[in-house]
Amino acid sequence: MCEAPGWQTTDVDTKASVRLSRHGEGFVIDRIALTMLATVPGIDETKFQEIAAAAKRDCPLSRALASVPEITLVATLR
Repeated sequence: MCEAPGWQTTDVDTKASVRLSRHGEGFVIDRIALTMLATVPGIDETKFQEIAAAAKRDCPLSRALASVPEITLVATLR
């Protein structure tokens, strides 16, 4: 998503921590915590955070997991 407005992304590393909770006799995913580190030369922190939030919202995986009650993102610009 950074490249569309003209910033070249050097690297992006994303980690997802998923929490399983007992629900009845089975389990459900009730939380996903995303941690992203990215190198995007020339972008400022505010614009980077806007793009990261939009990527989280519009990501096909996020949309597929829309039933998960809590998905958080900590995005860090290197």
